[in-house]
Amino acid sequence: MGGAAVHRQQALVLINEDNAKSEDVVQLAHHVRQKVGEKFNVWLEPEVRFIGASGEVSAVETIS
Repeated sequence: MGGAAVHRQQALVLINEDNAKSEDVVQLAHHVRQKVGEKFNVWLEPEVRFIGASGEVSAVETIS
């Protein structure tokens, strides 16, 4: 998605393969979270912290 990708050997790791923007990473994280939730009824919780222009924002809310 826009340069962001899932690591080929670590499925829970998102990588920047081709000049991804932050929006691309957020979109991919949302997509992965939704697909895992639909298939396994498990909702992944991000381990990273999201920092915006005004400070820290909820990672779960950002990718939900």
